[in-house]
Amino acid sequence: MKFLRLRRRKCCKTTLTVLAVFAVSCIINELFYGNLQERMKRTIFPVHNISKENGNNVARHIREHTTDLHSTHTGSNENNVTSNTAKRTTYLRSEHTGSNEYENNVTSNTIKSTSTGSKGKISNATENTAQNNSIVQQKALPFSKFRYPLDINFAELITNISETGKTDVKPINVYPFTYLKPMEDICKSTKEVYLLFLIKSAPENFDQRQAIRETWANKTYFKQDIIRHVFLLARTMNKTINDRLALEEGMYNDIVQMTYVNAYYNNTYKTIGGINWCVKYCPKAQFVMMVDDDFYVATDFLLDYLHGLPNSIVRSLFAGYRAVDHPQRRRKDKWYMSLEDYPFKKYPPFISAGAMIMSMDFVKKLQIAIPFTKKFKFDDVFIAIVAHKLGVKPIHLPKIYIIKLIDFKDKRFKTMVASHRYKSTHALRNAWYYHLQTVN
Repeated sequence: MKFLRLRRRKCCKTTLTVLAVFAVSCIINELFYGNLQERMKRTIFPVHNISKENGNNVARHIREHTTDLHSTHTGSNENNVTSNTAKRTTYLRSEHTGSNEYENNVTSNTIKSTSTGSKGKISNATENTAQNNSIVQQKALPFSKFRYPLDINFAELITNISETGKTDVKPINVYPFTYLKPMEDICKSTKEVYLLFLIKSAPENFDQRQAIRETWANKTYFKQDIIRHVFLLARTMNKTINDRLALEEGMYNDIVQMTYVNAYYNNTYKTIGGINWCVKYCPKAQFVMMVDDDFYVATDFLLDYLHGLPNSIVRSLFAGYRAVDHPQRRRKDKWYMSLEDYPFKKYPPFISAGAMIMSMDFVKKLQIAIPFTKKFKFDDVFIAIVAHKLGVKPIHLPKIYIIKLIDFKDKRFKTMVASHRYKSTHALRNAWYYHLQTVN
C-alpha cells in the first residue's frame, strides 16, 4: 500500500509538471504569436497606418523599380501610362489621359504587400530614397527656364546651313561612327519613296527581321505607295552572328550596320546614325518611321493617316506616342540623370523612341541641328530636346500602343496603327495575316 501511495504522488507531480510546462508554453506562444499576427496584419493590411505622403512614396518606389510595366499594368486604357521604349520602364505621365489613375492603382495594390512606418527597414529605405530624390528634384529649375547647349538661334542655324552649307558655329556633338556597309542603293531604284522604315534591330534578331520582311515591311502588299525599309544594327564581336549577318546582308541588301558596339545607352547613336543615313541615301522619301523590331505595324493604316494629314503639319511632322516624364535623380536608378547634366524638373514632351513618325523635312532639320546639341543618353528625350529647340511640337497618335501588346483578339486591333511587345514572330505573323483578312 505504501508503495502504491508513493507511486501515485510521483504521477501527480509529473502530471502537474506537464500541465505547468504546457500552460507556460501557451502563454509564451500567445504573447509571441499574437504579437506576430498583429505585426503581420499591419504589414499586409496597413490601410489605417499609411499616410498620404507615405503612400505616394511607396507608389514612387514601385514605379522606379518596375522592370516590366506590362506585368503591373492592370487598367484597360493604354493611355494611362507610357514608356520609352524602350526601352525605359519608368512611370510617364501622358498629357492625353488621367495620369493619376495608374498611380492610384499602384498605391492601392502596393498597400496590401508593403509595410510602412518605422518598423519596416525596406519601407524606411524607400521613404528615405524618395525623400532624397525629392530634395534633389526640388533643386532643379522649372522647365519654363529651359536652356540646353548650344543656346543659339536654331532657326537661323538651319537657314544658314540649308542655304550655304556653312556656319560660324562650332559643333559640339559630331557623330563619331561610320557604316560598315551603307547600302546606298536602297532608294536609288525608284523615283520617290513615300514611306521609309528605319527599323532598329539587334544583330542576333534574325527571326524578327525575317518576320518583318514577310509582313508589314513587305513592299509587294502596297501598290499605290512606294515603301522601303532598312534595318539599323550595331556592331557585334560574335563571329557566329557576324557570319550569319554576312549571309543575310548578301541575300536581302537591307541591313545598315554601324561601327559602335551594341548596348542600351548607345541607342542614341543608332537613332542619329539612322537619321544621317536616310538624309544622305534616301533624301526624297516623304515620311520616315523609326521603329523597333518588336513592333507590329498596320502599314496600310499608317499610310492612310499620312495621306490624311493637313498641309499645315506635314512639313514638321513628329508623331507617335506622346509622353511627359521627369528626370530620375537617384544615383542607382537605371535612368539616373544628374542636375549637372540636366538641371530642369521636366523633360520636353517626347515621342516614345519605339515608334517615331516624322516628315523628311523635319528629319533634315534634325540632321543639321543634332551636331550643335549636347549629347543626351536617352534617345527619345534627346530627339525631343532638339525638336523643342527647333520649335516643333510632338503630336500624339492614340492608335499606337506602347505598354501592352494588342493582339488580333482585342477590339482595338482593328483600328490600331502599331503595337509594341511583338517579340514572338509567330504572334506577329498571325496578327498580320488576320489584319489582311479583315481589310480585304
